[in-house]
Amino acid sequence: MKLDFRVARLSGRERAILELSERLTSAPWRIAGDDVEALRREGLAGPEALLVILECAHFNYLNRVADGLGIRLEYAQTLPDMRPWQRGPAAAPGAAGGPAAGEVGPDDVFRGLEALPAVKTTAEAWRRYHLRPTAALGARERLAVLALGAAWGGSSSAARLHGRALEGAGGADLALASGEIPAGAGPRERAILEHARRLAAEPWTAREEHVDGLRALGLDDRAVLQLTTLAAYTSFESRVAQGLAALRACP
Repeated sequence: MKLDFRVARLSGRERAILELSERLTSAPWRIAGDDVEALRREGLAGPEALLVILECAHFNYLNRVADGLGIRLEYAQTLPDMRPWQRGPAAAPGAAGGPAAGEVGPDDVFRGLEALPAVKTTAEAWRRYHLRPTAALGARERLAVLALGAAWGGSSSAARLHGRALEGAGGADLALASGEIPAGAGPRERAILEHARRLAAEPWTAREEHVDGLRALGLDDRAVLQLTTLAAYTSFESRVAQGLAALRACP
């Protein structure tokens, strides 16, 4: 299961869930109606299919929090080490501009969750929490992380939205909406954005020395935690957006 679920003895339902989860994890901008249709053929439609998308997106969030904070196992285990993703394209800035089915922006994400009212309410509160500026991580820094993370998640509409908000907040460079770190970024800003890009594109490469580098630039543990969870949240939101677009494309 861990090395290659395709050679495991699974039911058709389990295989369809894992096929979609694999695609949504490795290349969310490539999710299409056909991926959701495979779930429907196995009896997973409507809210059930949405729950599969949410569960996958949530674990993309959790894995990035663990990687970004340098959390390591404290117990022995016999499973082989997970290898970095090798199949399929790596995430690219503004990859594919979202799925062919059409883009879904942040507001559309919550409208798409109306079939699950409790989830919608919690997700809205969760997003407000991440956007709220703090002394450790200000409004402009948060918008920059959101724009960069959305671009690397293939959610170009969200990237542009956050980029425009950043411009309104005094941001001088909209390269972030294309997945690029501004050339004129100072040491603190560059370190923050490199951490966010690393977690968006290659979370398994995060190391304790990256966290130490953030600390050396004045980010205390609270700031590192807020930055990491915010960067991880962008991966969650992008994947839910791409999954909802695929659901809409599947009649």
